[in-house]
Amino acid sequence: SNRALGHLPNASVLVNMRILQLGQAGFSTPPDVSAMHDLEVLNVSMNNFASGPDLENHPKLKEFWVTHSGMVTLGRMGPLPALQSLTAEFSRLRELPGLVASERLRVLSLYGNKLSDPPDIQYFKHLEVLDIGDNHLVEMPNLENAKKLRMLTARRNDITSVSL
Repeated sequence: SNRALGHLPNASVLVNMRILQLGQAGFSTPPDVSAMHDLEVLNVSMNNFASGPDLENHPKLKEFWVTHSGMVTLGRMGPLPALQSLTAEFSRLRELPGLVASERLRVLSLYGNKLSDPPDIQYFKHLEVLDIGDNHLVEMPNLENAKKLRMLTARRNDITSVSL
């Protein structure tokens, strides 16, 4: 039998939630996490929605996982000053919303999407891991400020030149 959750019942009582693991929960629309301002880890991987959850007011969010989702866009993302890891792999992302206010970002994994423009990483001075493999990129992101980068994956793209 299919034991998928499908929706988040009465999310308003979960205001103190810090870690929310909803992978393979059977969601067809993103879960409403708008009242969970203390959320530090959110995993909504392996669900089937076109846009990610609303993350406009989550100042403590450190990790966001959304893989194998079929998403075309990450959805509304406000300032995420504590965000350290964004893993959005094997979806259908065509663009990445501005993550300028995520200066603490250390891991950005976008493998297996449909991105044609490289992510703007100029403000990610703490970025250590960047995975942009298996997309539709023709150019590399500007790596000038990526002084702490220690792993870069860009295979399976259409990149014709690299200037480091």
